[in-house]
Amino acid sequence: MMRKITVLISVVALLVCTTGCTAKEEAVLMDPSINVTTVKAYVGSQETEGNYIGVIENTDSVSVVPLVSGTVEEVNYEVGDTVSSGSVLCRFDATTAEQNLQNAKTGLKSAQASYASAQASYTNTIASTAQNIIIQHNYDDYNRSMNIHNQENSLCQADYSIENYENAVKDAKDNLEDAEDDYDKAKKSGDSEAISAAKSKKETAEDTLEKAEQNLKNAEFNYNGQAISLAQSKGQQEQLNGIVYAGQQVVAAAGMDVSKKSVDSAAVGIDSAKNSIEAAEYQLSLYTITAPISGVIERVDVDENNYFGSGQVSFVISNPNSRRAVFHVPDNVAAELEVGREVEIISNGKEYVGDISEIGVAVDDTGLFQIKAEIPDAPELADGIYIKLSTVIHKSENNIVIPSDAVYFEDNQAYVYVEENGMAVKKNVEFDIYGEEETTILNGLSDGDNIIATWSGSLKDGAPVKVTNRKDPNTKASLNIEALNAGSSEFND
Repeated sequence: MMRKITVLISVVALLVCTTGCTAKEEAVLMDPSINVTTVKAYVGSQETEGNYIGVIENTDSVSVVPLVSGTVEEVNYEVGDTVSSGSVLCRFDATTAEQNLQNAKTGLKSAQASYASAQASYTNTIASTAQNIIIQHNYDDYNRSMNIHNQENSLCQADYSIENYENAVKDAKDNLEDAEDDYDKAKKSGDSEAISAAKSKKETAEDTLEKAEQNLKNAEFNYNGQAISLAQSKGQQEQLNGIVYAGQQVVAAAGMDVSKKSVDSAAVGIDSAKNSIEAAEYQLSLYTITAPISGVIERVDVDENNYFGSGQVSFVISNPNSRRAVFHVPDNVAAELEVGREVEIISNGKEYVGDISEIGVAVDDTGLFQIKAEIPDAPELADGIYIKLSTVIHKSENNIVIPSDAVYFEDNQAYVYVEENGMAVKKNVEFDIYGEEETTILNGLSDGDNIIATWSGSLKDGAPVKVTNRKDPNTKASLNIEALNAGSSEFND
């Protein structure tokens, strides 16, 4: 067997000597490894945008409708004028409303005078009876306060006793621990007298601990009982307010209820007068028509010195800076959207940025979900025009990202080749977003995997590969995708 090997080596050596460079090239061609470039898989995020057609509408356009009828005394704005919220648009003749307000104020003064008189009479009548009630109340309150004070002192003493007994229990436990140690030592010594003495000391310590613990329990029981008694005493003191109520019953029994009813009736009269004033002030305010929003006057239907009926539109105001884009999406997209997400709008070559403000909860007559996006500072976007818009409709976050060119498909199954120890390993993957340049992977890969980014007809699972863009095997390769696609020489070293 050794001779056959020797002959074979000699033949090979002869061929090398006779063929020169040609033999070297053939030796290289015989290497089965496939030259590949790799890219490190990394954890990242990717987004998918959706493009839609929407229509512009004004979000702030209101019609001003007076709630009163009458002669218009003044009109302060014309079509095209700019107004601020609260600006007075026009005024109606309010003579009758002003007189009604003055009458209501006069009625309030009369009601207040009646109440003052009834209150003075009631106060004078109950003064003597109330004085007796107060004296008794103060006397009882003093006695109960002293009782509570004594109980609080007793509770403090009981608390002090608990503290003393707790210390006694602690000392007894320490003594018992020492006695047990002495007893253990005596048993180890084998001295019967020492054992007997130590045992007696241990039993005495146990008895002392038992008594101390019982004393502590008794002290705690005594403390709890006094605490309950103190709480009951305090509760009884709070019930002293019932004495006042009882005194009121005495006053009523003496005929004071008649005077009290007069006071109550006068108080009702004041409340009624105040309500009348509020109603008159509100009615008067209706004769002054103000702008509910800031904006531009688009329509004026009132004229000075002419009669105008209630319930009719007098002014129309719109906010030119407030615009809204309305568009529709299918259910799977609506589920991905969220209020506040940015929307980009293009109209006549100009870009605008808005935010989604409302997402429909049910399909409308289009069979789709209606989405609304607010667009600030866009007065040039006219109501009703159609615009192009785009927004992110799906986000893939914290997933593995690899070049899309490295993903292949077979029987609807996505897979990639990963370089492991000089071999191509085929791995099935589940992707989330398959983009034009990059793809996010949900399952099948790990951060840092060496993804084979070049294709070869010989590439298959288990095929030997040689990474051409990895100069130092101890250094992680970093592949520039743009340079790879352009055929850069930096990866051919």
